[in-house]
Amino acid sequence: MKPYTDAHVPSYFCALMVMRLIDGKIEGLVINCHKKSGRPKMKWPGGGNEEGEKPFLDIMKTVRREAREELGVEINLDDQTLAGRCIFIHELGFHKRFFFLISEDEISGELRVVEKDDGDEILSIPFWVEATYLCEIVFPSHKIAFLMGLHLICRWYRPAMENYYQILFEEKTIHSITNCT
Repeated sequence: MKPYTDAHVPSYFCALMVMRLIDGKIEGLVINCHKKSGRPKMKWPGGGNEEGEKPFLDIMKTVRREAREELGVEINLDDQTLAGRCIFIHELGFHKRFFFLISEDEISGELRVVEKDDGDEILSIPFWVEATYLCEIVFPSHKIAFLMGLHLICRWYRPAMENYYQILFEEKTIHSITNCT
């Protein structure tokens, strides 16, 4: 029998994919995460459960806290609606990643305007990136969730927008599924 390790403790990560339509294009709200010992990587705002947040019972609490900490905003959805916005779950043994999709008009408050020291990493000021570039620059493990979110957000804003992004979606989906880690 293997000894008990932290790898056996359930944990989770919540990512918040905030998207908007501006000037006929879809943008996503991201941050650069600069590990103090490495180079920066672009990611969706989010993080894991912290002390006092029960694994898999406090997911809505975690995603709301991460929105406040990493973006400086509040999510204007009740827990049931927010739970329905979880569009992708990536399981890695006892660890799960939950990806939530919301539009810009479902958050309130001012975006954080200074970098943030978040323990072992520095978080940039949140910024908007046009969707056609996001697939190339977000964490590899976030790409499939992004493509699912892009597909859904196109339908939310305008059915005709789906055609605009259809080629991107088809090309990037095949590439991301085969190269996702």
